Amino acid sequence: MNITFRKARPEDAAAAVPLIYASGSAAFEYVFKVSTEKDAKAFLKYAFVRPGCEFSFTNHTCLVSNNQEIVGIGSAFSSDVTTGFTISAVKYIFSFYGFWKGMKVLKNGLNIEKIIAPPKGNTEVLAHLGIRSDYRNQGLGSRLVDYFIKEAQKKGRTTVSLDVSVENPRALALYQRLGFKITKENISNYKNKFSYVANHYKMHKDI
Repeated sequence: MNITFRKARPEDAAAAVPLIYASGSAAFEYVFKVSTEKDAKAFLKYAFVRPGCEFSFTNHTCLVSNNQEIVGIGSAFSSDVTTGFTISAVKYIFSFYGFWKGMKVLKNGLNIEKIIAPPKGNTEVLAHLGIRSDYRNQGLGSRLVDYFIKEAQKKGRTTVSLDVSVENPRALALYQRLGFKITKENISNYKNKFSYVANHYKMHKDI
């Protein structure tokens, strides 16, 4: 299939946000749904069109088909940008939710970082990897991961890592085929009335 990679744009939100959400819907709901009025998809869309945070268009790359449809998305980043991500995310959380609900979201976010930890050292972490359902089983997931690995090598990274839910054996099998190895299983007891965080495998690959 003829596809290209390009940086995401704010106008990609309608196609991109559902793919980001699908990469970890239960965990996103645990963090970002604190009332019935505002859910995770609504916040992800709000954050995507604004620059500077982990969920922003500025942190994502799109797979685009030859008819210019977005068929996949993902992000890759390292420890040198996480402080800036946090500052932007806090600003967007409070502006979207208000103070008290925003404090609940921040608490949930701190909890999930114990299960899905931010990158450390010279590691590039891959996140929010998603392929549109009607384009799966065509090798696009492998091509997406390979793209990010090559970009990480250009930056001088020595390792790439990712986190995958134990409830997603299909993704786990793909990453193992691509040479990633499980280095740790993070056990989660986090849940609330809206959702939960599953146990996650931390996986690494030397590059």
